[in-house]
Amino acid sequence: MSSQRNWSRWALRAGVAVLGAAAVVAVGVMSATAGKEGPRGTPAAAGPTGKVPAGFASWTEVMALQDRLNRAGERVLAAAHGEGGEGFGAIVADPEQRKLQVYWKGTVPAPVEHLFGQLRADVPVEVRPARYSAAELRGEMDRLLADPAAQPLRISSVAPLADASGLHIGVERTATVAAQATAAAAVRVPVQWEYEARTALAADRWHDTAPFWGGSMIESNIGTCTSGFAVSVGGQKRLLTAGHCVDGQDLIATGSTQFTFGEPRQNIGFVQSKDALRDVATFQANSDGKIYTGPNTANTSFFAHVVGTQESFKGNFVCVSGALSGAQCPDVKVTLVDESFTTTTGQRFEHMVRAESQSHSAVGGNGDSGAPVYVVTTGAFNVLAMGTFSATRTGPAFDVPCPGVPAGSGRSCSWSIDYAPINGSLAALGASIITG
Repeated sequence: MSSQRNWSRWALRAGVAVLGAAAVVAVGVMSATAGKEGPRGTPAAAGPTGKVPAGFASWTEVMALQDRLNRAGERVLAAAHGEGGEGFGAIVADPEQRKLQVYWKGTVPAPVEHLFGQLRADVPVEVRPARYSAAELRGEMDRLLADPAAQPLRISSVAPLADASGLHIGVERTATVAAQATAAAAVRVPVQWEYEARTALAADRWHDTAPFWGGSMIESNIGTCTSGFAVSVGGQKRLLTAGHCVDGQDLIATGSTQFTFGEPRQNIGFVQSKDALRDVATFQANSDGKIYTGPNTANTSFFAHVVGTQESFKGNFVCVSGALSGAQCPDVKVTLVDESFTTTTGQRFEHMVRAESQSHSAVGGNGDSGAPVYVVTTGAFNVLAMGTFSATRTGPAFDVPCPGVPAGSGRSCSWSIDYAPINGSLAALGASIITG
């Protein structure tokens, strides 16, 4: 592999099973048939773990404040989409800052100012000037990805900066540095550059039965992935997963011919819809509004109740529950929203959210694609749907040991991921969340 290829763009690497026989045997030892007769598992408190942020007594206190900030942020977003919202720039809802930060270009309209006054009765709201509106930055993102003059930049990802002052652009480091420098003139807004921006599609939990939950192992013609949240489309129950996990009208089954070799499996249902741009899809399933939240091992069926959805804002803490990695909440924090990136095979994904472990612990990897991304809300066993796990960033700076199924023979894990935000996915697919 050439040095140029080592710095490749966000690479398409489906989380499919091409592991060697030794890996299959090792994984098979861990798996055990998880029956669902009677009560299905134990509700599991699956919130963030590790050191509690300074000034907070517990993670419960952190997540309670984040929930209030996010609900306030959702009201601001709704106002921004209405009349007079053209100046909206960005929102940061970081509980460690203990306030909602709203960036706005120009004069804030009186109705929005009135809204801020209402919100301040519950959370501090700080309004800061934005250099650009969100619409202006989105327009520049779309223009750059389509502009031939910007092609020498080898853009791998692009997203608005958190303060709406410009763009965060990831580029492939190549030998044509001079060409990149010349092409940079095509960018019309300030840029925070990033190099070595590589990602890979991150293509009981292992023996699920009806009613099916999110976070379980599934297999399609593409390979092994993870089921997402339960949704309803036109009154029909389905499950979400990552769009790159399915092809055409695949029949989705439980388990995996690779990881649950020789063990009972069952068909779940056929793929029904897909939004390739958002990397999300649905398939038929007798589903229920719950997700697995425990480790990856099949005989540990911890779960949580899905009680609704929530927008993702920069600064939010989130959790990911993949079939191969298990539930991961090691201080995973949203760092970019509304991100677009193009894979090495030419696929373009838009409106994605980047989340990263602040301690550089593994968040997920191959086989976890499609997994639920969530936050714990009121009660230790209730969660809000935040999104669908899509991709990981890979390379020496990002690869870390995998939890659950070890790395190797096609599986790797990262502390930096991307996911498709839930509300945008539901709107694109004409779906609604199923609660449980």
